[in-house]
Amino acid sequence: MPDSYWTRDDFPELTQDWFRQIGVRDPDSAFEKWQRWRGERKRGNEQLFRKALSLGAGVGKAAVGFWLTKERNPDENLSDHLSGRTLIQLDQVSTALGRPPWNPIRVALAPDSEGRIVLLAELSNVPSPRYHLSVIASIVRACEHKNFSVALHAVSQADPNLPGVILRILRNSRAQGMVWFRLTPDPACLRAVSEYSPAFPCVLVHASRLRYPPPVIAHIVPGQAGVAADVERWARGLTPAAGRCSVVVAAMEPEELRPEFDPIDATVPASIRAERIALAIEGIRACRLEPVRKRVNDYSAANAYDLIDPGAAGYLCFSDEIAVALKQLLLARGEDPNGRILGFDGTDLARKFHIPSFDQKLDEIGDAVVEQFLLCAHQTGGASSGLPAFRELETPLRLSGLGASTSVG
Repeated sequence: MPDSYWTRDDFPELTQDWFRQIGVRDPDSAFEKWQRWRGERKRGNEQLFRKALSLGAGVGKAAVGFWLTKERNPDENLSDHLSGRTLIQLDQVSTALGRPPWNPIRVALAPDSEGRIVLLAELSNVPSPRYHLSVIASIVRACEHKNFSVALHAVSQADPNLPGVILRILRNSRAQGMVWFRLTPDPACLRAVSEYSPAFPCVLVHASRLRYPPPVIAHIVPGQAGVAADVERWARGLTPAAGRCSVVVAAMEPEELRPEFDPIDATVPASIRAERIALAIEGIRACRLEPVRKRVNDYSAANAYDLIDPGAAGYLCFSDEIAVALKQLLLARGEDPNGRILGFDGTDLARKFHIPSFDQKLDEIGDAVVEQFLLCAHQTGGASSGLPAFRELETPLRLSGLGASTSVG
């Protein structure tokens, strides 16, 4: 093994963005220190490497020296000098410099006394803010109940640099687990998580229904098998009048999916939304009514006016906001809306206006999420033995309010 750890002829040009991407707390300051130090006199590549390690990991010369000792003698116990987390961080900075470590640290980051969970979610242009906020609040409440703190991060599924964003978030957060809410990680994203720690657990909530590899330990999805029967039960109560023999189905387009992983069930759409729409249409057709798809851009009440159809016996709205607005518009038109509208998400808003609605039990999702992290911690015991096998878990989806009073609240 050579005396000099940096064996390449060249050394990368470090930029301010490089310090930001590897998770330095104050990248501007670190970059200024780097430039000032480099400008003092000519430096060799080994010196450049050691200084970049120090600034990138936010540690001193001694910590870099201990890390190099680990590299040259992997059997030496350095736990009295550096934490496993610091060793991992130095490994990652070295890799980011283009010099993967000879002896990378393999430790699991199990929940401990300073348990922290990273929650990733889209926060701009969300289709249903009420639904989004309900799920996020459920996860935060459940985590706090078990003494986990939650770090919420806004990310975009369409970001081409999402793997880099994920790695930067992890380096900054010092977390013990990650939740992906309505986001479908691709192989590059999961590799980024594994680079941070090979035994770092991820839980997905309402992503694409696929069979995910490690580090995903669980995926929480709504149990939608009964949707067709429940929609049929509601549709049988409709009274088709002259010229009214259809049911408007107001829904967004299913997400475009990238088939990086195997489906859970090849007979079921990987998109939760696509499965939901297909089952609803099946239930409508079982009553010999004609489903009429009307696409909406989001699930806000502003879409209600465009859904009105003189030939519709009923309206199935995959949003309680649309359902309530539609009911008010039909009343204003002099039509009887009672029993003709079906909503989704089982919110207080739907109950107030006596509209039957599918309840996803959003308030219970947080408990299911935290349970997976606790089970993982007990199973792995914080060791590097790996993660539990992937599981898909269903939360109940039930139609509530059918047959209740239909008067306006």
